[in-house]
Amino acid sequence: TTSITGSIASNVVPPQLAIHMPTSRIDTLTPTTHEGCPVDCMQLMPIKSLNPYQSLWTIEGRVIKKGYLNKYSTDKRTGQVFSFDIIDKSSSDIVVTSFDQAATSYYNQIQLGKTYTIKGGTLWTKKKDYNNSTTPWDIILDLDSSVKLSTNQSVDIPQYLFHFKTIAEINSSPAKSTIDLLAIALSITAPSTIRKSDSTFNHKRTVLLSDNSTLCIEATLWGAFSDNEGKLLSELCATQTSVRPVLAIKRAKITSFKGTTLATGPNTQIFIDPDITEAHALRAWFTSLDSTTAYPSVSIGKIEETDIAGIKSSSQL
Repeated sequence: TTSITGSIASNVVPPQLAIHMPTSRIDTLTPTTHEGCPVDCMQLMPIKSLNPYQSLWTIEGRVIKKGYLNKYSTDKRTGQVFSFDIIDKSSSDIVVTSFDQAATSYYNQIQLGKTYTIKGGTLWTKKKDYNNSTTPWDIILDLDSSVKLSTNQSVDIPQYLFHFKTIAEINSSPAKSTIDLLAIALSITAPSTIRKSDSTFNHKRTVLLSDNSTLCIEATLWGAFSDNEGKLLSELCATQTSVRPVLAIKRAKITSFKGTTLATGPNTQIFIDPDITEAHALRAWFTSLDSTTAYPSVSIGKIEETDIAGIKSSSQL
């Protein structure tokens, strides 16, 4: 079963939401509630066609990520924030966010993997450094918005959406941007504990990843990712006899610490051995490697060149 996880944010406004903070309620555009009009009388709009100049719209999409109900704090107020991602049948996705009472209401309503119709939201320009969705907007919902479980749980709407980059492409991408990566998990460190500036502690593991761009990269799994997916990866690397697990990371953050590295963040998702065509192809590539394969790492860590064949041989002992 594929695991979908997001790490718990601290009591601050997530950076990608800071520009979206309402003062009392969302009032940049007047939300459209479509009073008295059932969903089937509204023509569904593709997510990619949304724009702030058209207030009468209804979209339908599947929830592919459900975030936590997080706390935020500013100089003027504190409250709660909740976000989820949806994708429609054209494979366009968008982030949907709500605050305070609306956040609690939608958090209790939204189910991962289900399809919903949404109307009456407001569009805000997304912050690209923290959001690599296919659209330039985020949707902000309030209590006057409408979110209803679709009567047609269509199989035409994808279960996943990735925008994969190779390690070679990541190595030439700007720091602090977010990317999706599909790679083989070659090895993973034991967990360690880091003391943060606020005197709290956080767990981390580092996983070494490789893909068919003939490079390796290190990715740091923080907090819940270290405790959950990291633990499972460690067990799989120790017990699988002929292959290493395939790891799909969505919205990993590029860092420039010790070369080019990746790190999990509040919006990251991790999928272990996802049942997608690209993952099966990558596994076949790894299985086909010969005994002379050695790949350099773009991260300046403990391993600057990785002997793939040695890892494969040791896993077969």
